[in-house]
Amino acid sequence: MSFNFNVTSNGTVITGSLTPQGSKPNLTMLFSDGLTTLVATPAKTITLIAGTDINPQSNFIYITKII
Repeated sequence: MSFNFNVTSNGTVITGSLTPQGSKPNLTMLFSDGLTTLVATPAKTITLIAGTDINPQSNFIYITKII
């Protein structure tokens, strides 16, 4: 399944939003023990760290499986 990761800003806070593509409400993820469903409606969000042209900031986003 495909997904969208959109980045928005209100001028102060930068937010990344993960949503499934199309009409599906969930994402399917593959871990070492098999498939897991991530409910992504409403969107899963995360606050990103801002950078500048002089001092760019990388944001690494990952999803862990909660046991």
